[in-house]
Amino acid sequence: MSQIGNITLLEFKNNTIPLFLSIFKNPYILIAIPLYVGGFILWLIILSKFNLSFAYPFLAISFIMVPLVSSLILGEYISILRWAGILVIFSGVVIIGFSN
Repeated sequence: MSQIGNITLLEFKNNTIPLFLSIFKNPYILIAIPLYVGGFILWLIILSKFNLSFAYPFLAISFIMVPLVSSLILGEYISILRWAGILVIFSGVVIIGFSN
């Protein structure tokens, strides 16, 4: 992610257009934008069908998915204590899921 490097305010002021072009040529950004928009649309659909008090806790699934994906794809070490916390979060989401 350091393909662009550090950017000072003077560099930003003098090279605004080339800087934005280099950012939007980054394949990670090009992948992230439609995913973010899709997630936003999905969230709006979910909110139109469920109460906020029921739907909002399911955002905690990101606290489960990020360590899982970072462990599997990036090879990051996740301690036993962290896995225990993830299990607690998962249990809470399951309890909320069955409460409606």
